[in-house]
This record gives sequence, C-alpha cells and structure tokens, in this order.
Amino acid sequence: MKKTLLRRENLVKLFAEFLAVMFSGGIGLAAGSTGISLILFPEIAALSFDVFSRPRGKWATQPVRLIITPTITAALGVIVTRYWEYGAFAITAITLLSLITIKLLRSNIGAAISAGVLPMVLGVTSWVYPIAIFSGLVALAAALTLWKQFDPHIYLSEGKKESQIIDAAETPPKDKFWIFALTGFVLVSGAAAQATDLRFLLFPPLLSWPTNCLATQSFRAGCRGRYCFLSYVS
Repeated sequence: MKKTLLRRENLVKLFAEFLAVMFSGGIGLAAGSTGISLILFPEIAALSFDVFSRPRGKWATQPVRLIITPTITAALGVIVTRYWEYGAFAITAITLLSLITIKLLRSNIGAAISAGVLPMVLGVTSWVYPIAIFSGLVALAAALTLWKQFDPHIYLSEGKKESQIIDAAETPPKDKFWIFALTGFVLVSGAAAQATDLRFLLFPPLLSWPTNCLATQSFRAGCRGRYCFLSYVS
C-alpha cells in the first residue's frame, strides 16, 4: 500500500513538472509567434514550476497577487527606465519600489522584483512589457486553477521538509535590517555593471534570490530549496 502511494505521488509530481515545462514551452511559442519576446520574462519558469508542483504553496495560494504584483512592478520598471538612465541608483530605486509594492500588497511574489528590474537592464520603455507580463501570468493562474480541480495536493506531500523550506524562502522576511544588506548588494553590483557596461552582471533573477533566501531566517536551509536554484538559472 505504501509503495503504491509513493509510486502515485511520484507520477503526479512528474506530471506537475511536465505541466510546468509545457507551460513554459507554450509561453516561448507564444513569444516567438507574436514577436513579443518579453512574454517570456526570466521568472516565468520558476513560477510555473513552483505553482504546479506545490498547488498549496505560498505562491499557488495567491493567484491574484501572482498576477498583479509582477505586473505593477513591471510598469514601475518601465516608468523609471523612461526617465532615468541605466545605473546603480536607478536599479536600486526600482528594487526598493518593487519591495514597497510587495509589502503594500502583502504579497509573497518575490519574483516581482525581477520583473521590475528587467526593463532597466534591457532598456525597455514600451508599455507592451507589463501587458505581456500580465497576459502570461493570467494564463499561468488559469492553468493553475484547472490543475487544482484534479486535487493534486492529495498525492503531493507538501508537508515535507523540502516544501516547508521553500515556503520559508517565499515568505516575506521579518528581520528589520535585511533591507540594508540588499540595498548595499544592489548598489555595489549595479555600480560594477555600470562601470563595466556589462548589465547582466546584475541580471534580474539575481535580485529575487537574496530577497527570498538571504533575507529569511532559514537562509542556510532555504538556499538548498528548489526555488533558489530555479530563480538563479531561469
């Protein structure tokens, strides 16, 4: 009986990961066919993987915030990029505005920081970008809603230590001083990128990584979680 349940759990988990790959591929196909490459923003793979494989996780239980948080930060990023040249202070400003947005919305979607910084890194000033982000995340939320209809959480062991670590990494930090460390990191890295003209020295997902891992009390454990790896490589 136990082996049967374990086999079923593994199959459901594998299918959830397959859905994430298919969704990311579909977004890539849409980006290619429409010519709007920004639909495939860096964090979409990490978001889709997390919500499909953990339908009761922090991100999956906030479908509305999953859509609006990155959309708002994306719009803020476009606004700053329109009126401010690329530089350490501009990136820091977007990062702080994104953090304020996350705080005001009581959101756990740290990936929204990446969505906000990307316009500055790529020099995007078109309003097509936040619209593209919104469209992609609406599709993700819709797909997640359909996935939940099959009650996948029955077979997925979301109470496991690994899932608890990821939840901790996705929870807004309680420490009052982490913001200073993050700001210093962004300023120094941004200055290096500005001086060398290598903008991707501070590529957007790198900003979500310290926010969700370094800023939590479970840093050492959290950085072993899948989210940190996916954020870093996506």
